[in-house]
Amino acid sequence: MSNESENIEEEASDPNVSEALIEETAEPDVHEVEGRESKHMALSRLYGLHKRGRLATDDYQRNFVDRKSKWNTKLIESVLCGIDIGSVELVKATTEDGEMYYIVDGQHRILTIMRYLDNEFTLAKNHLTKVNSSVIGQRFQKLGERWQNKLQDTEVTAFMYRENEHHDAASIFLRRNEGSSNLNKMERYNARWCRSIVYRALWDLVDVREEDSTDKSRKDMNSAAMQWQGFALSNNKRLESLRVLLEFVKDIHHFDNGEDITKGESEVKYYEDELHAAGEKEIKTIQKMVKDFLSVWRIVDHGSGLNKSSYWDCTEESGNKPHRILHPVLTLVIHKITKMGKTDAIAHATDIRDFLDTFVTNNSELFFPVGDTRKFTVDDEKIRHLVHYTLDSLVTHLEELGVNYKIDKPVSPALRKEILNERKVGDHWVCEISGGTLIDDSDIDIDHTVKRSLGGKTTKDNLRIVHKTLNRSQRYNSTQEEE
Repeated sequence: MSNESENIEEEASDPNVSEALIEETAEPDVHEVEGRESKHMALSRLYGLHKRGRLATDDYQRNFVDRKSKWNTKLIESVLCGIDIGSVELVKATTEDGEMYYIVDGQHRILTIMRYLDNEFTLAKNHLTKVNSSVIGQRFQKLGERWQNKLQDTEVTAFMYRENEHHDAASIFLRRNEGSSNLNKMERYNARWCRSIVYRALWDLVDVREEDSTDKSRKDMNSAAMQWQGFALSNNKRLESLRVLLEFVKDIHHFDNGEDITKGESEVKYYEDELHAAGEKEIKTIQKMVKDFLSVWRIVDHGSGLNKSSYWDCTEESGNKPHRILHPVLTLVIHKITKMGKTDAIAHATDIRDFLDTFVTNNSELFFPVGDTRKFTVDDEKIRHLVHYTLDSLVTHLEELGVNYKIDKPVSPALRKEILNERKVGDHWVCEISGGTLIDDSDIDIDHTVKRSLGGKTTKDNLRIVHKTLNRSQRYNSTQEEE
């Protein structure tokens, strides 16, 4: 033991050993990328990688968008004229199938050239200004050999490296676009979180992929993703579908927890603050909630677009903002009715749709307020009250059709009469929200303070006399109503 102590003391006192230990443990001044190299690569080399499936874009990249005739034509013309089209950036990765090259920067330029070499588009003659358009205005396979070779032999400068713990392709992609307007909010979100488990689980709900005919689970996922894209009105824009999905989960979370669904953090901030650390059980709960919602929405909507402005007799020009009120209200109502009983909701989908048609039309002033759009605001009170009002009315309607929900019964005519008799003050009643005087009992609603759909009881201590117009308006504070 004494010998060990002596050795330790000797090492500690030896300046060479101390310096070596410090050198080993100290943080380096700079964390460099791994295996960086720069080389000239012929477009034919990149095309060969492309055809073998070894040149690709990673998940953090923006979706490739065809920039149409003019941009495509000008790019190919630039190559033929010998104009430098800029460098590209690739990250190399070793996979079971060999070396893969993922495009970090230059996606649109490289993939457009690959598409031209694949004969996917013709050069537009009206956009060719520096070449003989009658000769060059062709698909690649129709070009003369000279120009085919010119195109294929053109070299671009490729900067390549491998990922390490300090630099992955996604973080470099974000760094390259930092401070610019090139990326929107969802593109930045996609690049930052695309490799996380929670993100992948959410992405699976909106992403339609090529499927193996024998892979039933992939078919089911694709079916759900197509349904979600239809609900999100995204026209296969996957990042927009994902944004609507995050908004859906956020709104339900806030609504259920009594938090304001119209203000506060964005969908991306909600993901970063709440969702990204979700466990496996919570992820499965969200996936099931979304799939259950879609199974009901798909049948209720029946492809008609209930959440589209065009479905209803209203226009944006008149000052209506149906998406600002109607979309969240219908979403939350269908979610709630699904949660109360998915089987019953599916069985009565046509009844639900017919009810919503009539209910929204009869209360159009609540869902489609007309006025100066600059002064138009939607607050949590309006949304929350409309959800409760719509849901309670829908539940009552379905109960009349024989659906037996595990909630308390509605107010019976006998109980209504009893309450009116007990609470009459002389020749009138008093509205228990506004304090206003009510003379005619036809102007009175017997309202649940805590809504039945939220577990409220049909007992006198949970019932109040309310002016019918006030009860069916969106002006009073629904937070007070639930206290």
